[in-house]
Amino acid sequence: MTAPKIIALAGSLRKDSFNQKLINEAARFALESGAEVEVIKLSDLNLPLFDEDIEAQGTPAGAQLLKDKLRAADGILLASPEYNGSITAPLKNAIDWASRTEQGAVPAIHTKLDEQGRISDADTAEKVASLAQQLVSVASKLNK
Repeated sequence: MTAPKIIALAGSLRKDSFNQKLINEAARFALESGAEVEVIKLSDLNLPLFDEDIEAQGTPAGAQLLKDKLRAADGILLASPEYNGSITAPLKNAIDWASRTEQGAVPAIHTKLDEQGRISDADTAEKVASLAQQLVSVASKLNK
């Protein structure tokens, strides 16, 4: 079994963010468990606010980098503060940029899901379950 490739993102831009600390710990545990993990800080991507006029001129470098890394990953770890009942604006903006597909492209996750939206690939399901358990463990320790 090859090591799963994981991208880890925190939805906060704040320097001393609890969610960045959580992501860093989750990434450490995932690494110790044999995964390849890359922590990406949203502030390092210099993403403009999503705008189709900007997109029409070409995908910004940071957005393309994020898209490429997410496409190459087997999984994503996210931690985000709750702002007004939703995710943070920087995380939403990153998702907006990353979710834009080129014409005719099919998101890779579609090949791993059954008709009910459940993971149909046993290896992928095992990786996701293991990482979810680790994330819960980290969150529990940090919440004490």
